[in-house]
Amino acid sequence: MSNVAGQIYFIAEEHSITAPPVRVKIGLVRESKSGRDSQDRLLDHQTGNPRKLKLIEVIETARVSRVENSLHQRYAGQRGIGEWFELSNSELRAAITECRDLASQQSVHLKVIREAEQIEHAPRSNAIANASDEAREWHRRFSVARAAESLLNKLTTSYREKIKSAHEGGLDVGPYARIVRPRRSFDSWLSEHHNEVYEACKQMSTTISFVPKSVTTSPVLESVDEELVNEYQAQLNEWSLQKGLESLHLLHLKLSRPRSMWSEEVELARDYLKVICGRNRAIEGICAWTTSNSNRFSSKTAQEKHPQLFDEYAAITVYSAPQFKPRGGGDVEG
Repeated sequence: MSNVAGQIYFIAEEHSITAPPVRVKIGLVRESKSGRDSQDRLLDHQTGNPRKLKLIEVIETARVSRVENSLHQRYAGQRGIGEWFELSNSELRAAITECRDLASQQSVHLKVIREAEQIEHAPRSNAIANASDEAREWHRRFSVARAAESLLNKLTTSYREKIKSAHEGGLDVGPYARIVRPRRSFDSWLSEHHNEVYEACKQMSTTISFVPKSVTTSPVLESVDEELVNEYQAQLNEWSLQKGLESLHLLHLKLSRPRSMWSEEVELARDYLKVICGRNRAIEGICAWTTSNSNRFSSKTAQEKHPQLFDEYAAITVYSAPQFKPRGGGDVEG
């Protein structure tokens, strides 16, 4: 989850302000050592643009990527090219107000995220707390977000399979995906070629996990996202090698923002539940801290006791099976 602070800016084509719809860019500038700000982005966008641009509003916020994603999702129906939106004057005012509200929320969320990080390492009692209304609400949000995340991840997995099929069918998939063969890990190689050493280098370790109770629920998508999901699923079902990948890839890119948002919502809800649970062992019917002991391979031990085997591994190329990673869909500053 990205917790970097920054600025959300609204830049409009000046002539559209008095002749709606307002053509406005909603973008972000992350806080960095370079000191770049929204005024710099205005100058960047003005270069090569024949229309006069005006910086309408700048809002400082924690977790700036999350705020930008939320706004882009909210106004996805009015999206033009890139991060430019066509909004009425009232929609523009509403977007700025919503941005301020989101910025205030993120400041609160960030405090909870930091507190959750500390709680993970704190000692716990054996007490089981009763479920509060706040705990139930965050558990509901967690369940809905995880259902949405799972749905979108399944679509992405299906798309990867289509890319693989297209590649095997002789289609050039270079514009749509990177085909990589990652290097296999030392433990995987050692397990296959020197299993007795691998087993001897296992050590007992303790893992502490926070587990919200699993609840079967349906994802609650925004209408624009639901339309995209339905279209994506339909095209995946009807896809053939003759149709190519361009249309599917465009839908993959459009769904990258909601996929990112739902993943962040899962982590945020989990952090709120951690803080509510606190040093209790569990919240009844909601979540629990669990401790498990397992015999795990220690790469450090193996390298220290068998340096000659690690040198042998390092000297050869050991690849895993090819992976097909769709291009695009990342979070960029702009």
